[in-house]
Amino acid sequence: IIIIALVIWLVVSLSQTLMEQEGGLASFEQIFGEMFADWNRWIYLVIAILLAGVDLLMLCCIGYVPGLAFYVKARYDYGSATVISGREKLLAAFIVVVAVIAVALLATGYITI
Repeated sequence: IIIIALVIWLVVSLSQTLMEQEGGLASFEQIFGEMFADWNRWIYLVIAILLAGVDLLMLCCIGYVPGLAFYVKARYDYGSATVISGREKLLAAFIVVVAVIAVALLATGYITI
């Protein structure tokens, strides 16, 4: 139930942010900068992660890795001046590192699905 609530919150926040954009492809920083501007959203996110468990968050990062590739391809195809900015590179690197750790923990049996 917690994961479903987190996904619903993320989809609603993302769709609200995308609807507020004035045409064009919004950058990752614009979308997530506006999504996490409110303290209420941060509090909800932290509580949801703590209740769901960090292991599930790590497993979700595995699913984000292919999404990063599609994001970069879309930005490149759209003709963006910078395909990935500095903050986006840091966040993408963090997601990839956590995904690699999650795969290693899955392989050793420390995390189970």
